[in-house]
Amino acid sequence: MQKKTILPLLCGLLFLSTNVVMAENGSKVLVTAGTETLTQADFNQMLVGMPPQLKAMMDSQPELQQSMLTRWADFSILSQEAKAQKIDQEAHIQAKLKDMTSRILVEEFIIRNTGKAEMTDKNIQAYYDSHKADYSHGEMVKAQHILIKIDDASNKEQVAAAKAKIIAIKARLDKGESFAVLAQKMSDDPGSKVNGGDLGFFGRGSMVPEFEEAAFNTKKGEISAPLQTQFGWHLIKVTDTKAPGLTPLAEVRGEIMTKTKAENQQTEVESILANLKKKFTVTIH
Repeated sequence: MQKKTILPLLCGLLFLSTNVVMAENGSKVLVTAGTETLTQADFNQMLVGMPPQLKAMMDSQPELQQSMLTRWADFSILSQEAKAQKIDQEAHIQAKLKDMTSRILVEEFIIRNTGKAEMTDKNIQAYYDSHKADYSHGEMVKAQHILIKIDDASNKEQVAAAKAKIIAIKARLDKGESFAVLAQKMSDDPGSKVNGGDLGFFGRGSMVPEFEEAAFNTKKGEISAPLQTQFGWHLIKVTDTKAPGLTPLAEVRGEIMTKTKAENQQTEVESILANLKKKFTVTIH
């Protein structure tokens, strides 16, 4: 059931790419569908640059390659039949195809004509120094939590049952059981339970008041008393703290590189457009 959900998404991304394999036998035909064929070289080229999460799926589930080839064949014969019915000759389809062609050409043009600026340590340091306000933070805590959800806070029996459950969990923790393991097994917070209840670092103002107060008043390594918020009953374990200060450059280097590249590309595109407008006449009617 899960594969049926994933594969339609993959087919759109499929021909972006993964490892180039069997390059020495690139002419090998992998699929024949009607009048079209897909060779190993075609497949390799389509897979270059696959997003990491999809590559991981490909590596862990080799059968996905076979499914992708089947999906390619399906799309190929559908496309061939559409052409046989002359759908591609209809005016509104021609307009869509023209738009798609323009988008592809513009994307490739930008890739080929931007990104020339070198990202040096000096550039990164300069950006960091001029944006220190963006990387400063107040007091922060890193915490794990276990949530026993309450769907109806006006239902006294439900509130009491959730409280009893969280108290029982606290007793198990007091006896030495792992907070992360119990969070994975018993927490009702789907976003954090898979990570053992880990919420990462957060500052003041990012959590509901009751939760924030308990977190910032619990010492590192300790577990809070059970507390209730609008979401239910919680236990919080503080695993680390940060005094107010500046996030080290090493921790935000990747973020800065991404931002700087995007800003540089935007500047380059604007410069290219300014020059092209001297070559091409643009009139907006």
